[in-house]
Amino acid sequence: MFDKLKALMATKVAKEAKELIGHGQYGTVHVDSPGVVRKEILGESPANILNEANLQARAAELNIAPRINEVTVSNAGGTIAMQDLRENYVPLGVDVNDWVEPDWTGGEWAVKHIEANNQLNKAQQQMAQVDTHKQLAHLALNNVMLNDRHMENIFVNKLSNRPMQIDFGLATELKTPSEQAGALAYHVGNGLAAAGLTDEAQLFSSLVNEVGEFNIMTNTYNNPAAALDMAKQGLSRLQKIKMPHVKQISAAQQNALEVDRKKPSWMLTETPVFTRRNTWGEPIEKGYYGTPV
Repeated sequence: MFDKLKALMATKVAKEAKELIGHGQYGTVHVDSPGVVRKEILGESPANILNEANLQARAAELNIAPRINEVTVSNAGGTIAMQDLRENYVPLGVDVNDWVEPDWTGGEWAVKHIEANNQLNKAQQQMAQVDTHKQLAHLALNNVMLNDRHMENIFVNKLSNRPMQIDFGLATELKTPSEQAGALAYHVGNGLAAAGLTDEAQLFSSLVNEVGEFNIMTNTYNNPAAALDMAKQGLSRLQKIKMPHVKQISAAQQNALEVDRKKPSWMLTETPVFTRRNTWGEPIEKGYYGTPV
């Protein structure tokens, strides 16, 4: 209840100040100046705000997040001024219940309220998902785990279809080799599955766990160096997947379904289900990338 009150207060302040363009659980985003937006954050410590800005800046150096112009902090919260993406980018997903205030995002909320942006065709949406996991994998190599990847937090370039990641409020630093290997494998596995290579994704995940000697009791690798090496090999494979490949995979899957539909009922095998899965082989929620069911 307190978090909701904070967000409502932040929304009111932003509306009174400048054009409001986004709002969430802990703050708002409004136009600051031409080409710049400012994220107002209430109730967070200076350390947390600086951590968010630093991790976003690290991603911006890789050209996968908006560049940061200015950061301010105080005892009541702070602000992060950054590049405005709206002229050249569109969000991968849109809130279908935009009358809800404040705009809660993530988890089950994202599954129920955020749908794919119809400004992008199906192939563009799918490729943006694949490229997002490529980017998140590169962030993992730079010791950053970026969470909260629902479709409103992924922007897609109108011309190149290249995604950009926004909202680093739930980003964390990977502190051990095992965490880095796990995060890298997690995103590579999800990237392969997003491309439609579900079987390959599951095989890859199994191989990483096997060579890394995954310990289910401690949720870590006994041999993180081997796990990281295997995950890097998977990333090399994922990097080669481009739009034509995604279209070919999708067409092949559709053809397989059509062939099954034409078979007599007594010949039908179990209908294939192309489910995206995480590193541990668990299904991923539709529309919310990186969160296990």
